[in-house]
Amino acid sequence: MTAGPVPLPRLWVLSPGSPRDALAGLGLAPAPGWPDGVHVAAPAWRLGVVVLADLPRQRSTLPLRVLGRGQTQREAVADLLVLPADAPERMPLLRLIGRLRIHVAAHSHQRHQEFLMNTKPAFELLEAELIEKGIEKGIEKGIQQGELKKAREAVLAVLQARFGAIPAAIIQQVESLERVPVLDALLRDASIAGSVEEFQEILAHDLDDPS
Repeated sequence: MTAGPVPLPRLWVLSPGSPRDALAGLGLAPAPGWPDGVHVAAPAWRLGVVVLADLPRQRSTLPLRVLGRGQTQREAVADLLVLPADAPERMPLLRLIGRLRIHVAAHSHQRHQEFLMNTKPAFELLEAELIEKGIEKGIEKGIQQGELKKAREAVLAVLQARFGAIPAAIIQQVESLERVPVLDALLRDASIAGSVEEFQEILAHDLDDPS
């Protein structure tokens, strides 16, 4: 009878240091087929320990090494900063560091200073990218608002040129519209409508059926 596969540990412990005595005392040994730094106990214990300082410096271990300390964490942050902008783990790790820094700053202690120093470059990058995204969204919104304003003004200008004074209700309704394509269609309608009343009927229909 052949033995089945060894079950994975149910409990994983992340250790930033190298607790050699604890590993030996608990009977933990390097896990076969796993990177350096991963240790498992006897199968019955279902226990694993990851020594973050012993993990190889490669991309696959980056999410764990970021949680290390000292040189391990500094190297992880340096590796994070040079990831491609579209790397799937890049922004989640930057956001994780940001959340951890906020939590640590709220419970500031001398032992946290190393973490704050190690992660400062990553936090600054996160801040810069969030600011840039906010500016881009603001610009995009500004452009959209500018297009809406011009489209509304064009409709009202045509109506005024053709029919003179425009009822306040029509001005209010035109200025309440939020879609440029609808306003473009109304501009055409304003150009061909036979009267203000006819345009008002078209406008009422468009307001009832904005599609």
